[in-house]
Amino acid sequence: MVNLRGAQKGVSLTEVLIALFILSVVGAVIVAGVFVAVKGNDVSRTRIMAEGLARYELEYMKDVCTENWTVAPWSYTVPGPPSPPWDYLHIVLPSGYEGFSVTVSAEPLTGAPYFSDNRTQKVTAAVYHAGKSVLFIEQYLVQQ
Repeated sequence: MVNLRGAQKGVSLTEVLIALFILSVVGAVIVAGVFVAVKGNDVSRTRIMAEGLARYELEYMKDVCTENWTVAPWSYTVPGPPSPPWDYLHIVLPSGYEGFSVTVSAEPLTGAPYFSDNRTQKVTAAVYHAGKSVLFIEQYLVQQ
């Protein structure tokens, strides 16, 4: 008779536990990598949208200021009141910007002789998403 017990080789409990540990570590690394990629994509999308919104508002200011120059300081927030003093209908954002808000403000440049005539303003666009600051852009407007 042949001894079948001695010829059989099996997997020990220790080997199974080590294999499960290695698989769980690899799985955790993969899940963490996917989470970081998704979070990074969300942050990037939010910053790109915020920059687009800020540029939109600053371009709006360039267009408006050629005809409706308002002496600084002034400020408005979109969406909602207060609206700009020259355009009471400009209180909503373009579609697709839900959860965003932008505050545009201007202050006169002072301290130098060529800035004392209220013809140059520093305009700031601050963009917020879900109540948190996302982006801050400044530009200078000169009355034509």
